[in-house]
Amino acid sequence: MMASKKSDRLVTLGNVSRTASSHSAKEGCGNYGSPALSTTRGFSRPTDILLCTFNAKYAHTSFGLRYLRANLKEFRDFSTLREFTIKNDPRTVALELLRDKPLVVGLGVYIWNVEESKTLLKTLRKVAPEIILIAGGPEVSHLAPKSDWDELVDFIVQGEGEEKLHALLESLNRGQRPAQKRHPGSTPSFDALELPYDEYSDTDLKQRVLYVEASRGCPFKCSF
Repeated sequence: MMASKKSDRLVTLGNVSRTASSHSAKEGCGNYGSPALSTTRGFSRPTDILLCTFNAKYAHTSFGLRYLRANLKEFRDFSTLREFTIKNDPRTVALELLRDKPLVVGLGVYIWNVEESKTLLKTLRKVAPEIILIAGGPEVSHLAPKSDWDELVDFIVQGEGEEKLHALLESLNRGQRPAQKRHPGSTPSFDALELPYDEYSDTDLKQRVLYVEASRGCPFKCSF
């Protein structure tokens, strides 16, 4: 098998500069070369930011990802939703994501997709280490002080992430890489949030289950 050529495009994230390289197909995900993310250009393509998750079934839609994308503000047009199901092989999913040549992959982690999410992140980390990996969702919001999730991703958004994810992307877009791994979210002002319903496609409306948020969280301050 022929060795893949090195790309001369530079990925700059904060004080960390890495030359993006293509990767051999023997790694399982074909050839891949990331475009540059620099302090001068920043995000510029619709697939620079991929928001992904494994749903339990095709009929399900990820309400959380739609809320996140709706509130990316100036970065919304540089993002794309990519939904899969737990029946999809995570290595095949990695191949599909790499074809989009993302700079950032954000993954929603839930109780039903923990193992699939870990396999996907391990594959992406091995094949394309220059991609910034961000995990969020219930399963990473209440971690022990030491967790294997810290080794799988660059950043973890814990709790409600509409404002925190935007702030993190804002820093990366400026070429500033935050030092901390975990980023606790906070309850946003709902009057300031964009509603996610425009993020549903015509196909979603025809073929899938749509969710409507009437309230958020437990009114009795329950913990589990």
